Amino acid sequence: MFQADESDIARLEARIEQAWPDKLGFSSTTIVRSQQQLEELVARDPFAGLTHSRSSYLLVTFFQKPTKLPFALPYHPEDRSFYFPAGDQNTLFSVSDMTHSKGAEIMPWLEKQFGTQITSRTWQTVQRVLKMIS
Repeated sequence: MFQADESDIARLEARIEQAWPDKLGFSSTTIVRSQQQLEELVARDPFAGLTHSRSSYLLVTFFQKPTKLPFALPYHPEDRSFYFPAGDQNTLFSVSDMTHSKGAEIMPWLEKQFGTQITSRTWQTVQRVLKMIS
């Protein structure tokens, strides 16, 4: 978490991405969301009635650039132990049934569908980050 005077998100993401190799020794996609964007995301309550637990894994995937979803929501891919209850061009919410999966199957699926300019965090992490910056 950080503060910046830069208001152009794409430029800020590019500057951070350029700094990764020199500062930390690796390259990585950078996705920036404002406090207001996180507040709006949490207020949507996309996982209403669900709890992140050992049996139900709630995940938020952020797209670096606006993305047209190739399916209508809610969506449950055939023969998969996860589904997508909600989302938009910037964010996709998923629920994994951990009683039928180890959970890792969703990440390769997401990258195959959307490429590597995404990042995912648990719903709990998103809520904790928002609480820390509020």
